[in-house]
Amino acid sequence: MKNLSFLRAGLAAVWLAGCLPYPEAVKRGRTPLGPSDPTKQVLSASEKSVPSQVLVKIPTKDAPRLLREYRSRRLPSERVKIVCALAYVGGDAAVAALTNSLTVEFRGQRLNLDEEVALHSCLFALGMLGQDNDRAYEFLKAACRPETWRRIRKWGSTERHRTSSDLNCGLAAFSIQALGLTGREEVWEMLRKWREVNYGYTYPEKAGGTYHFDSAMRVSLTYLEFFKKLGKAAFREQVWSARFREFEEEFKQTPTGMDWWRWIYPPEKRPWMWKDGKPQ
Repeated sequence: MKNLSFLRAGLAAVWLAGCLPYPEAVKRGRTPLGPSDPTKQVLSASEKSVPSQVLVKIPTKDAPRLLREYRSRRLPSERVKIVCALAYVGGDAAVAALTNSLTVEFRGQRLNLDEEVALHSCLFALGMLGQDNDRAYEFLKAACRPETWRRIRKWGSTERHRTSSDLNCGLAAFSIQALGLTGREEVWEMLRKWREVNYGYTYPEKAGGTYHFDSAMRVSLTYLEFFKKLGKAAFREQVWSARFREFEEEFKQTPTGMDWWRWIYPPEKRPWMWKDGKPQ
């Protein structure tokens, strides 16, 4: 059971939620906000997404201010642009707030799909924070296992067709993607080992049903390669821009990218994913 459609839909939804500013906004020529007070501009922005050119200019001293604003808002969808900002300046306090939201803050509640997707933005923020923050990094490493979410997730979904395992696997998949944002060397080895064992999760509710994390692993690898190519400073400024989407297409055509594409989409089984011997 491959999960490409779910992951594409989920990641696109997170883009639209705003933590990962959708490249179409770049194509439409959105004008970046001015640099005079980037924190104020984040908080007053009418759109949920904020250009990374603004995010990289937020001073670390404004993290407490952002955390107060984060806690003053009730729903995940009301916090997305603040999550974007905390991804760039948050420390241990931000990590604690984000992990609390992902696990116990909404205890006993059922979130609709929009709120659930907005909550996913916390995982990508933890990936950015994990470049320097070991607590964020360690949380994500543990969060790559659905069994972890079965233990720590205290909220549910209003989508009746989605089982608890569906939620846990989705969160684990986004955690795997977010690990790539850390840019840490050891993540390459983790992805290699997961690929060797064809990492997946067998649903207890569905006889013979297995959730495969191969697509999430490829996205994580692409983030890592982009980080390696640009270096930390440029990566932080460009990872949510159209440049990353361009790089993703470029990487698919490299020997490493093609190797992973072939593993996930064998041409003999998925010929529509290939054209003239190259990934589509």
